[in-house]
Amino acid sequence: MAEIVAAAVMLAGCIVALLAAIGIARLPDAFMRMHAATKAGVIATGLCMAGAAIAAGETSAWVKAGLAIVFLLATTPIASHVLGRAAWRSGAAIAPATRMAPIGQEMPQVVFDAFPEFRLARNTGSPRIPRQEADMSDIVNETKTAAAAGPAFRKAPALDEVLLAIAWHPFSEIAASQAAAFAAASGARLTILSLVDSVAIEAPVAVPLGGLAYARHLARARLGQARDRAAEGARAAAGYADALGVRASFRHAEGRPGPEHFAFDRSRSLVVMAADSWFDHGVRFDEAQAAAAQSRLDAWPLLLVRGEQPRFERLLFLHDGSAGSMASLARFAAHPLAEDRDLSLAGIGACGEAGLNEAAGLLSGRGRRLEISGRFPGRDRAEALAARIARCDVLVLNPGLIDTSWKAFIGPGIWQIARRTDRSILLT
Repeated sequence: MAEIVAAAVMLAGCIVALLAAIGIARLPDAFMRMHAATKAGVIATGLCMAGAAIAAGETSAWVKAGLAIVFLLATTPIASHVLGRAAWRSGAAIAPATRMAPIGQEMPQVVFDAFPEFRLARNTGSPRIPRQEADMSDIVNETKTAAAAGPAFRKAPALDEVLLAIAWHPFSEIAASQAAAFAAASGARLTILSLVDSVAIEAPVAVPLGGLAYARHLARARLGQARDRAAEGARAAAGYADALGVRASFRHAEGRPGPEHFAFDRSRSLVVMAADSWFDHGVRFDEAQAAAAQSRLDAWPLLLVRGEQPRFERLLFLHDGSAGSMASLARFAAHPLAEDRDLSLAGIGACGEAGLNEAAGLLSGRGRRLEISGRFPGRDRAEALAARIARCDVLVLNPGLIDTSWKAFIGPGIWQIARRTDRSILLT
């Protein structure tokens, strides 16, 4: 009897494996094929092992089979998730009949020219117009309409130049309208910098044996896509500038971003960039890596635009009492952006009353109103600090306060608190 039961169980496992093999051969995209392979890896193999244990009839066989099945249940779903995530991020073809879930808004997809018939727009899930057929006049017209309804900015007469750094991201259009509005309100020059970090895009990656040629093809495809997205962003920015009557100049460069790309009088200029973006234009870095790279970019004052367009009327400076923070505060106090606005000052970390008073002396007389918002010394005041940040328009801080390492995720660091409040950040 045991032999019959064992044979039936093993036969069931073989049937499941056969169906999975047919699914791998016939299903239309990688995600469905991966689903079939995962079921075969767990159910089919588990049934075959259970059948072998029944046939053996020994306790040691049941223990070995049970441990193997538990191992499969613990590892196969994780491997399937990682493979699916990699397929999504690398732009794997998706069957046209597939209904897109909210993953399109949560995780960016990178699309390569290797799959032109399945090109998808990032964060939308809608079919994207092929590159050779795209008509940018519609994008420019849309940006003109949005810019005309954009926020009114208080003038900063001493602001001479606004540099918009094009870095493709969901916040890119908000950053473009922000830069154009600043230039229009202040009568400043608007420079649109189209920069492509070709060094990061073409950086070698680990490839399986025999995959070097395909890796080179993907690197060329990524570089081409980054150039296309940079061009689209520049055209859209031109639409905002044109709608506000701002004459813009254009610069394009490729290579590692450096100080030479941001060489101007920093005491009378402003760099605007979408937060959590980088000049790979979304084809290599994720948002966490991009945020870390932005914090190291030598381009202050750097306005990182996030979420809705800020009014830029209530500015909150976070001061930790260090020499770097004082130097950053001095630069901010002397900058035209601090003039005639509501300024707030908050102490964090080891900043004491004396440090706050010294910092307040630097900001005194610069804005319409100066408020000392108190001290937030430790993680136990994280919620109070988050609530205070949420009441400002823009958070101003020293780039040295930004910690994007793994240690910052152990507790609520400044960067995590700022990201949770969805406020734009001005690095000085």
